Amino acid sequence: MESLVNLLNELSISNINLRNNLITDNGIEILSEGLIGNISLKILDLQLNKLISDKSIPFLKELIQQSGLSNIDLGRTLISEHNQEEIKELLQIPMDERKIPLKSLSKKAIQ
Repeated sequence: MESLVNLLNELSISNINLRNNLITDNGIEILSEGLIGNISLKILDLQLNKLISDKSIPFLKELIQQSGLSNIDLGRTLISEHNQEEIKELLQIPMDERKIPLKSLSKKAIQ
């Protein structure tokens, strides 16, 4: 998962499909930490990852508040309906009201 996060931070990708990949709550923690500050990513598809539970909600909330995400698909995970609704509401926050940290330029971007 960490290698994927490193790659994603090197590229400008707007849509990531991680559907049906056996991602766990720990994987969500790693993924969210790595994607904070990413403004190009708009859509994250996590559906059918049946090992993602409500334990991932704090990480997903932080990711939404500190990135350019506008859609996360959490269908057919173990996340409760209530928490899925909370995530949908957070996704409605306009970009200019989010606290997105600036990421430092990678060596590739500088060269």
